[in-house]
Amino acid sequence: MALNEVMVIIECESGYHFDPTIVAVFRRLAPRLYAQTSQTDKVELHRRMHETLARYFLANQMLS
Repeated sequence: MALNEVMVIIECESGYHFDPTIVAVFRRLAPRLYAQTSQTDKVELHRRMHETLARYFLANQMLS
């Protein structure tokens, strides 16, 4: 899906499914994130996602 299509959906759902403050921040970050990820293969994207999720969820488990 193209970035502009995604942003239309997110903007339409701002205030309903998405916090407007988060949408405002994401609006600024989205072009750079899209540029970085749209040129990356699925294996690398999966590795990055796993690494990021593990960092946040494992950190939260250690605090409990």
